[in-house]
Amino acid sequence: MQKNTEALQTLDGVMNASNPSATALLLAAQEYAAMRSYDKLESALEKLVKTAPDSPDAWYDLAALKASVNKTQESLDALRHVFDLSAKRRRTDPKAMDMIAQAKTDPRFAAVRSLPEFSKLPQK
Repeated sequence: MQKNTEALQTLDGVMNASNPSATALLLAAQEYAAMRSYDKLESALEKLVKTAPDSPDAWYDLAALKASVNKTQESLDALRHVFDLSAKRRRTDPKAMDMIAQAKTDPRFAAVRSLPEFSKLPQK
């Protein structure tokens, strides 16, 4: 318990820094996830997508978390970014992961996939 308290204080310092790097935010998010501190994980991922707005991976993680905590509309909004950015990345790197295909099978998006809005997301 003492270690978690110290870890949270350190991570909170990263999160409250005036200009944390994308790497620092990603590491903080990973640690918050390991500690199952989902509110702080959500904050870290939201800061990460602001710091690295062109990262489909960061948007994917945020969309998955939002879907997992039943923030459906926010998940769909993040998925819209994922689909656009993933398609753009695959045009220049065809071997890059197809995050659109991945979202269609990822169990974290099961509830979101059943919504009509999901099928309206850009598919290419």
